Amino acid sequence: QLGTSGVFTRTRQVTNSSGTVLGGFSLGPAISGDGNRVAFFSDRDLVPGQNSDGSFELFLADLTGLAGNPEANIGLTQVTSSTAAAVNTWPAINSPSVTDAIIVYYIAFASDQNYTGANPDGNTEIFRAMIVGSSITFVQVTSTTTDFTNDFPAISENGSRIAFATNSTSPGSAAASVSVARIGVSGVPTITQLQEFSSQTNGQIAISADGYVVAWSSD
Repeated sequence: QLGTSGVFTRTRQVTNSSGTVLGGFSLGPAISGDGNRVAFFSDRDLVPGQNSDGSFELFLADLTGLAGNPEANIGLTQVTSSTAAAVNTWPAINSPSVTDAIIVYYIAFASDQNYTGANPDGNTEIFRAMIVGSSITFVQVTSTTTDFTNDFPAISENGSRIAFATNSTSPGSAAASVSVARIGVSGVPTITQLQEFSSQTNGQIAISADGYVVAWSSD
């Protein structure tokens, strides 16, 4: 954490777990614009009893208490709850307005799970979790066949736009694209493909705060 003058002031460890090189990972941290939440994925049972099967689940750390007490406890919430060997990865979190009466956090992530009933084939799709207090609801953003994988989501400040990459998993296929999904009040995503490529590898997506500018890497 930095002080108001920009000088480094202190470090806090968010997770504390055991493991080996074969298991025991907490990865992919993303911090909200207000600095009060950190989203990440882990295969550890960080909220005791909720991830005893060692799946890769999403977690959300609440840093709010650190503003008044640098030694305050950091609360952890397990955002996803899946079966063994599930993969929920690479969260991106929005920047809620400090003037909002109710603070809503949105997390975009990639998963092979079936949170809404629209992913029975277990393909890697993009989802959005909406977190209001202790309430968590999911929207499935993409719906593709197992010939494709969707990954590297980035989310706009208000959580309504998500950029992501789609890459082919079929040998010899050259299909790959970068798209933006807009999620309205109804919760139904509208997807606009920005560009299709002859390359098979696109990733490291970034989106502007207003959701109208997208950057990515490609080979």
